[in-house]
Amino acid sequence: MAMSISIRLLRSFGPSSARRCCESSMTIERSLRVSNAFYGHVSGDNLSALESSFFCKRGLSFPASRGLSTSILTPHSGEGAFPSELLSKKAILTPERTPGCYEDLIIPVTNFHNEDKGLMVLAGDVFDVPIRKDIVHRVVRWQLAKRQQGTHSTKTISEVSGTGRKPWPQKGTGRARHGTLRGPQFRHGATMHGPKPRSHAIKLQKKVRRLGLKIALSARIAEGKCKGRASKRLTQEGMWSLTCCGARFCSMSISPSSHDDISAAAVLLFLLIIAVAPLLIFDDLEVPTHKTKNIVNYVSQMENTKKLLLVDGGPINEKLKLATQNLHYVNLLPSIGLNVYSILLHDTLVMSRDAVDRIVKRMHTPINR
Repeated sequence: MAMSISIRLLRSFGPSSARRCCESSMTIERSLRVSNAFYGHVSGDNLSALESSFFCKRGLSFPASRGLSTSILTPHSGEGAFPSELLSKKAILTPERTPGCYEDLIIPVTNFHNEDKGLMVLAGDVFDVPIRKDIVHRVVRWQLAKRQQGTHSTKTISEVSGTGRKPWPQKGTGRARHGTLRGPQFRHGATMHGPKPRSHAIKLQKKVRRLGLKIALSARIAEGKCKGRASKRLTQEGMWSLTCCGARFCSMSISPSSHDDISAAAVLLFLLIIAVAPLLIFDDLEVPTHKTKNIVNYVSQMENTKKLLLVDGGPINEKLKLATQNLHYVNLLPSIGLNVYSILLHDTLVMSRDAVDRIVKRMHTPINR
């Protein structure tokens, strides 16, 4: 009813007034778009600010549709189009990226000297799986039980050294009757029902072990301390949606024909540089010398790093092995030996390109049943 009353009022004013109203509405629309382009802060999926387009139909102006706005207009935007006391001055806290979406991640590659070595794409089905503590708990229990040596052994009454003679007659001494001095009740005697060498290993399915390693790697990525990471996915409209995740959430969509998706991801990555990551990708683990002081300097440059795990693809470099053997907080592993317990035991994980490639290949290999 209110709409019909407004139409009647516009008709009563005549076509010239309706035309002026249409022109003013278009001016307001242009000013809003300009102000949003310069001062608006869009969060989420970059929704357009104030999608309120006015249509002029039959000489009349009426609002056809109005979308929800995620922008905040500053007092200087619009050049007086809105009163400053009606505009919000609060900042929007953009949400962090939700882990476990199986999205491919783009992470910067560096080295011990913190040099830029390009970017690397991490497979989403290995480095971005949902975090499940129960799976990690089962895998750690399986690891600790399997590595237990089980060499404990005690001697039974037939294995204890000593005489088998009856210590005293059965009757007539007033003492308790005994047949041997090597019984469990005597000193240096046998141990009854004591432990014997055995295996403490428990069974765990291969797919659960593999999932545990994926979760441990994904947890290092999802801790939110990385220098920057981006994810890419192809939308239904044929656009590359690039998501860069650091301290904040930022996303953009580009056309593959206009820009390369990797270069756009690089722009997003270097816009969001924050603290050092629990997972770092190095181009290689080559060190110039075997001096321990070089490794000490490298580790001291990594913030919030108390224990460091270095993972290389093939055999460990001899220089690196000599440089780290006297440091109790730096450990080395080949990619074939990377496990869940070692990842959890160290707060920072450094992997080479070759190690990442080998682990992804191992995770994608079908399980032999």
